[in-house]
Amino acid sequence: MKRVLFVAYGAGHIRTILPVVKALSSHPLGRAQVEPLIVGLTTARSEVENAGFNCLGFRDLVVPGADDQALQWGRSLVGPPIHDGPVPDSESVAYMGLSYRDLVVQAGEKAAQEQFSEYGRACFTPVFTAARALENLGIDAVVSTNSPRAEKAFLQAARDASLPSLAIWPSLASHELEWIGQAGFTSKVCVDSDYSKNQLVIAGRSPDEIALTGNPQFDGLLQAANNHKAAEFRRQKGWHSNDRVLLFANQLEPDRHPFTGQTGDPTLPDRLTEELVNAAKTHSGTVKLCVRNHPNQAAPKVEADERISLSTQADDLADLLPAVDAVFTCSSTLGYQAALIGKPVVQGMFSMFSRDVPFAALVGAREITDMDEFGRMFADLHNDQLPPSIVTQANGTRSAALNVLDVLEDLLA
Repeated sequence: MKRVLFVAYGAGHIRTILPVVKALSSHPLGRAQVEPLIVGLTTARSEVENAGFNCLGFRDLVVPGADDQALQWGRSLVGPPIHDGPVPDSESVAYMGLSYRDLVVQAGEKAAQEQFSEYGRACFTPVFTAARALENLGIDAVVSTNSPRAEKAFLQAARDASLPSLAIWPSLASHELEWIGQAGFTSKVCVDSDYSKNQLVIAGRSPDEIALTGNPQFDGLLQAANNHKAAEFRRQKGWHSNDRVLLFANQLEPDRHPFTGQTGDPTLPDRLTEELVNAAKTHSGTVKLCVRNHPNQAAPKVEADERISLSTQADDLADLLPAVDAVFTCSSTLGYQAALIGKPVVQGMFSMFSRDVPFAALVGAREITDMDEFGRMFADLHNDQLPPSIVTQANGTRSAALNVLDVLEDLLA
């Protein structure tokens, strides 16, 4: 029996990995008795367990005695116990402590203090912990996505141990090209578009290391786009058939860009919401605005009315996206998902992350550089004059999750 370790952070990362694990039951690889183990990092644990799978975390990778100092560091970094947070306190302590211990091993204690003081957890790449886990768990292959820190560490540890490894890299993750684009960093990279493949080749990957599989995260969305639930979802939201609905996919804007160090504007999300609400309310046509904040954001500071509605995390994207008429965002992956099912996308170039996600090149999005252009955007939405999207999922009608398993099967042969 082959043991395959799936490693992912929360949100889009675990939502890319879970469909692959689920698809094992209908793939020859699963019937060949592959045993999947999942390391769900930080907020991923709840999604893994809700899907019916056991979930490992960093606290399960602790070696008693050997990691006592690491846990002391972890407690110091986390602070007093938190009993009602989204991540269990023991997991936070283990994650921070083991990651910091590995940083000390890599750089020395003084340099580790300096790096953590300046960059926080962004300086973590816990390869020692990952390598030890691969050995202790008897892992035969590793599957992960494109996130730095622990995901990168497990892929790097697999490479160092000459184990097969597979990374699923989406079109939107440009900064990770520095490492995921290195020739041989993983055995294979699965991508969702020719754009992604070309970016990897430019970065140094051999075409033989790249597989056009599609992104498993979007399998459910593409299936939902072909059903007839959109009309019912619109009715529930109070959107009539002649209304034109714009979804605003909002995101956090931190003080500093985690990769470039560029200064951010934390007030931007609220300002964008306010300006979009005002523009929608002053438009004379039958346009409506739906505001959806990122899972890590507080609820939008707006009141719903006949023109303005809110979308919470309780709204399934597979229901929401087919029901709206267009999407506005600065850098959210929701823009890409909307484009995959044919929705027009408008990108606001206001965020420090906007240039990281070239929606114009990726999906043919319109770019907006001045909030005064919101009025025209709503007018074009009302008149069905927003440019159509120009992207399709690489896997066509076949499940991307099954395509990824095909690649993994070849690696394990």
